[in-house]
Order: sequence, then C-alpha cells, then structure tokens
Amino acid sequence: MRGYAEEGTTTTPFDLLAMNGVDRYQLAIEGLSRVDVAISDNIGGMSGAFAVRDIGGAQAAVAKYRDQLAAYRSYAREFGDDPPELTNWVWPGSKA
Repeated sequence: MRGYAEEGTTTTPFDLLAMNGVDRYQLAIEGLSRVDVAISDNIGGMSGAFAVRDIGGAQAAVAKYRDQLAAYRSYAREFGDDPPELTNWVWPGSKA
C-alpha cells in the first residue's frame, strides 16, 4: 500500500509524487520488476521466482526511467517548479 508521507517541506506536485513513490516512473519500474525475471533478480530482497517472463529492453527502460526521475527531481529543487514538459503536458488529442 502506498500513500502520503509528510516530508515537512513545500515542493512541486511531481516531486511530491516522487517522494511518495507514486510517480509514473517508479510505478513503471515496479511493474517491470514484477514481470521481468532479470530485473526482479537484481532488486534486493526479491526473488525472480514471482516474475513471469523476460521483457526485451526492460533493463534499458528501467535505467531511462531512473535517470528521468532524478533529472525531474533535480530540476524541481533547482528551480522550485516542475519542468515545462510536465507542467505543460496535456492528453494527446485534447484541447489545451
């Protein structure tokens, strides 16, 4: 179960999600770790026994997601706001 964890500071919407482990990147990483055998074997305290298959490119995706998460959190700390690609994002096909 995941939920709100008070950090005692004001931050950005995305950074708050990241602090609580519910941002899009951490959820994707967790999903991949529950499916891909190689990734689940590399996570401390987990066994690949529960993973159901190998997903091509999963390791690269996890690395990319971790890097992007770190970059967004760093941006928030430096500029006090989420990056424009997050704050200006709209659903494809919607009227902005």
